[in-house]
Amino acid sequence: MRFRTWRDYLHARLTVYAAAAPGLADIATELRHKLDDLALDGVEPRLLHHDLQPGHLVRAGLLDWELAAFGDPLSDTARLAVRLQLPDPPP
Repeated sequence: MRFRTWRDYLHARLTVYAAAAPGLADIATELRHKLDDLALDGVEPRLLHHDLQPGHLVRAGLLDWELAAFGDPLSDTARLAVRLQLPDPPP
């Protein structure tokens, strides 16, 4: 399924969590209301590898997609930088 905005994606996740664990329904409703107050529109969630590391990189593409998740595209880059112990980028 594809979501136009972060808000749409997060609302859908909260619905799934509440359905899977009815004890979380009240918390999910509260979080939905809080999400409506945040400026989350304009950035579409993207499918991330979510476990980038040198062993998963090959010339033809990426391997091992078992931890794939939707999220911010910079997340994969940041995770790889941490695994490679790269220095902080300049401001």
